[in-house]
Amino acid sequence: MLAVMNQLAAAASAWWLHLEKVLEHYGGWLLGVVVIAVLLAVPLARLLRSNPLVTGLLAMSLLSVVALSLAPSTTLQAAAGVCLRPVTLPVGRQILWPSDLTANVLMYLPLGVAVVWLRPTSVRLVAVVAALLVPPVIELTQKEVLVINRQCSLSDIIGNEVGLLVGMAVGSVLLLGWQAGRPSRPARPLGQRQPRHRSVSESARQEIPTRL
Repeated sequence: MLAVMNQLAAAASAWWLHLEKVLEHYGGWLLGVVVIAVLLAVPLARLLRSNPLVTGLLAMSLLSVVALSLAPSTTLQAAAGVCLRPVTLPVGRQILWPSDLTANVLMYLPLGVAVVWLRPTSVRLVAVVAALLVPPVIELTQKEVLVINRQCSLSDIIGNEVGLLVGMAVGSVLLLGWQAGRPSRPARPLGQRQPRHRSVSESARQEIPTRL
């Protein structure tokens, strides 16, 4: 048990250092993402006929993905038309530690949650399909646009798609739980008509006796 706790503590420390590096390189970009997402939340909600909190999460998660994936890098050396990194999968306890795959999975989790919370259903279906197309489009951009100095990889697409699917699964469970916890409206018996609200003039005519 102590060995497991030590492993988890070491992995958490490694993730903290990884997060510090991400904020060091992309902190300004992510701050801009938060501001833009807040400004877009209400207009997107009106456009998509959804909730501003959901559209705010959607905008923030999508813009964060774009910023972290396409912001110019000063550390990598890109090669024209080549994806340099091989497909590598962490095994065993390595999955707890920062890696390209785990980082890509976590990066797309919020986007997967956001798309399944959209309403109505037609908007949700379009958003799900569009979200699944985001990873290959981003990797193609990294491959072809050399000015951003980024490298593409098939492992990134795998991690991104897995993160999306896991996020959609988590979002669906949360949505079902939220809907189950809402108070249900009493069902109206079939064929029963709602009472018609009488106007003030109709009520007054019924209260005044008719003179013969």
